[in-house]
Amino acid sequence: MKIFPNYTCLCFAVALSSFISQPIAAQSSVRHDAAERMRKTVNALSSSDMEGRAPGTSGLEASSELIRSEFHKAGLKSGVPDGSFWQNFAYIPAGSSKETQLRNVIGILEGSGPHSQETIILGAHYDHLGLGPASSAAQGSQEHSLYPGADDNASGVAVLLELARHFGMNFPTGRRMVFIAFSGEEEGTLGSRYYVAHPVFPLLDTIAMINFDMVGRVREKTVGIAGDKSGDSFDAILDQAGANSPLKLFRGGDEYPDDSDHAPFAKARIPILYVCSGSHDDRHRPSDTPEKINAEGMADIAELMENTIDLLLTSVRPHFVPRSS
Repeated sequence: MKIFPNYTCLCFAVALSSFISQPIAAQSSVRHDAAERMRKTVNALSSSDMEGRAPGTSGLEASSELIRSEFHKAGLKSGVPDGSFWQNFAYIPAGSSKETQLRNVIGILEGSGPHSQETIILGAHYDHLGLGPASSAAQGSQEHSLYPGADDNASGVAVLLELARHFGMNFPTGRRMVFIAFSGEEEGTLGSRYYVAHPVFPLLDTIAMINFDMVGRVREKTVGIAGDKSGDSFDAILDQAGANSPLKLFRGGDEYPDDSDHAPFAKARIPILYVCSGSHDDRHRPSDTPEKINAEGMADIAELMENTIDLLLTSVRPHFVPRSS
């Protein structure tokens, strides 16, 4: 989650967009409403009631309940047979002999048409550091303070839920969409690794995974997208999707980090896109608070990803391209 800490101004060639612009006033209203919904989600997930969303806390459980409720309201079906939306798994924390139960939250929008049995995964982790374990960057008196995790990663969950709402209302013909809120990312991408080992749909039919991690601090109208070279058609899709976006795309090229939930999918040879607005000094500190979130920037990211996903739903399947090193 440390990609793109500093942005460089780059010019990118873009293809002609196939999207019809909405009238400016209507478009502004839509973005404002999306920003307010996502601001509300970030505030809820980073509140003190959620206890920093650490494993074993009632706050983490309450967060999964909130996400499940929003998936259901968006019209998603449960991604597990019992209808709960929860994919449960256990882990043993370092220094303990007792299992802790965690759960991914999985919702599905079925596809239609010739590509309906293929899957696009959208993911974001919802866990955080609680009261500051060893991975905390804070020291001294702040070491055991509440860690709200507004950007890391209430912001990613907020974008995930906004996309679920959008596609739940406007689902076009195309591939199946699987929305996953992962748990255990801060303990080592536990939830995403568990899903890759126990997929709801075959990984061979999974054509792409898009991961949202720390998307709440958009600066200078720039968003980082790593993994653009992991799928042979991704750059062309991003060119087209971003043609009318107010955002500049800082692309990672051949490199992407391995410390977030896209990594287990890339290891399984699934093309990935890792969306991040950049690291900052508040990461893994009690100062990662909701008032610092750029909700309008998140709305721009959501719109960019709506256009990207629209293209992925019906395009030629991207082929995985491994990193050069």
